[in-house]
Amino acid sequence: MYCLNCGAELKDGAGFCTSCGKPVQPVGPAANAAQTQIMDNAAWRPDTTEVMQPVDGAGAAGSGSAHYVEAPQPVPPKKTSKGLIAAVVVVALALVGILAALVFGGVLGADDADKDADKQETKVTQKADEVKPAEALVGNWNATKLVNSDGSDEIPEAGTYVITLEDDGTCKAMFAGTEQKGTWEVDEDGKGSVEVDGKAVDLELDGKKLILSSDGEEIWFKTATDEDMEAAAAMVGSAAASTAKSDDSSSDTAKSTDASTDANSADSKDDEVTATVTSDGGSSSSSDGSSSSSSSSSSSSGYVLPDSSTHYYTQSELSGLSDWELYVARNEIYARHGRGFQNEDLRSYFNSQSWYTEVYSPSEFDSMASPLNDCEKANAETIKSVEQARGSSYL
Repeated sequence: MYCLNCGAELKDGAGFCTSCGKPVQPVGPAANAAQTQIMDNAAWRPDTTEVMQPVDGAGAAGSGSAHYVEAPQPVPPKKTSKGLIAAVVVVALALVGILAALVFGGVLGADDADKDADKQETKVTQKADEVKPAEALVGNWNATKLVNSDGSDEIPEAGTYVITLEDDGTCKAMFAGTEQKGTWEVDEDGKGSVEVDGKAVDLELDGKKLILSSDGEEIWFKTATDEDMEAAAAMVGSAAASTAKSDDSSSDTAKSTDASTDANSADSKDDEVTATVTSDGGSSSSSDGSSSSSSSSSSSSGYVLPDSSTHYYTQSELSGLSDWELYVARNEIYARHGRGFQNEDLRSYFNSQSWYTEVYSPSEFDSMASPLNDCEKANAETIKSVEQARGSSYL
């Protein structure tokens, strides 16, 4: 039984509650109902105490006693997990949102960066495209490859072939130690020409590469470095010194005071106009009795060797010339570039030619960078070798 006031469990027949001290109510139907209410109120309590309930109909008034049965143990209310699940879901969604923001934010940021880079590259490309070929070509160019007509190629030494294109249409070529000036032009498509010493070659701007071509041969150029220019200048200086030394020993060594020399000069001067050698090796007739193997259309040009700046003559081609003609032909190469002469016979001869104009004194010419190209240098040496083999009196 239980106390109706505090609900404490009492011993059967107790008159007072041992917990609160209140008197125990008599046992009967009313008491049974009260006991039942107490049990209902205590159901929420996690109590393991065995509770006895009176059996229906038992403990009627006046019976003097009540019969109890064991009441079921109170079951603690189950704790719901819905709130915890909801909290976990919210946290998970928040983490997913953060990760999505980081991932997509990074991707979008990368895409934006790529787009900005593409725009910048496009602007740079457009700006580069706006540069006209004539503007792009102005500057110094160094040869990086020589392509022969048979398709073979070779890599020249730095500074061997250097060309400078000026914005006023003039140019300066330093090829194999020689320095010459000329002109150049180019159209909107990057194609044009370069003319140096009366010879024109095709010019083409291929991307960042400059190509000069003639007769199936090409020279490829790239922008020259300071080292390339220094190497080219050194080659020109070395060649000029060598040429000056050679010229001092061969150009003005004629024995003009020798009677026989004067005679030869006088006899041959009038024949100089018709004493020519063609590029195919033929020579025209002259008064010294040399036979003519072919007539030359350049016989009226006033040159012994009209093509000495473009055609490489062989010794066999020169064998038909007299000593005087060889002497004149060798110095004719220098006369074309305006060199003056100390020897009276040479000075008198060249002053009589319509094409000749003295521009430099012998000393001025010898001190400057040589304007001779490779072909002219080679021909001067070949002529000299023929003279030496003959033992010419003009050496």
